[in-house]
Amino acid sequence: MACKPPTIDITREKYDAVLFDLDGVVTKTAKVHADSWKRLFDEYLKSRAAGKGESWDLFDIELAV
Repeated sequence: MACKPPTIDITREKYDAVLFDLDGVVTKTAKVHADSWKRLFDEYLKSRAAGKGESWDLFDIELAV
């Protein structure tokens, strides 16, 4: 089941600035990115296997490298 992201209304009236931290300098975004990619791969691999009648395993970064 997919989670719906929260809706955030960013307007000039509400905020003076917006900071996008995509490289992990301000916050630890690497864990969020890794969790997101794992979720995407798990859902894709499960769907792909079901379509082919195959078994599947959860995505494991250690095995992928």
